[in-house]
Amino acid sequence: MRFESASPLAVSYVVPLSTSELREIIDTAQFDRLVGELEGQYLDAKSQPYQFSAGMDAKRELAKDVSAFANAAGGCILIGLATQISEVRAGEEITEVRAISPTLFDPDQYRKILAEWL
Repeated sequence: MRFESASPLAVSYVVPLSTSELREIIDTAQFDRLVGELEGQYLDAKSQPYQFSAGMDAKRELAKDVSAFANAAGGCILIGLATQISEVRAGEEITEVRAISPTLFDPDQYRKILAEWL
C-alpha cells in the first residue's frame, strides 16, 4: 500500500497498484504484499476458483471479468484472496491470502471456457 500527498497540508490518499507493480508481485510470488490493497482498475480478487460445476453463471462471470479487463487497460484476476468491504476506504480490501488446492483449479478448463465464450 502506498500513500501520497499533494502537499504537506493535504490529506494522504492510497495509490492503487499499477499493472507493473501487480506483475512484480505475481512474478516474485509475494502475494502477502496484496493484503491491505483495494480491488481496483487493474485488480480483481476472488476468494475461490469459479464454480463451473454449478452451471453457466460461473462461466458467464469469468467471461465478463476477463472481457472487462480486455476492454480497458488490462489487469489481473487473482484467485485465493479474501476481501471485505473496507471501513475506511471505498471498495473491497484484501484481507487474507489463501492457498488454493491444485485439484480445485484447472488452467486448461479456464482456457477452454474463455475460448468458447470470448
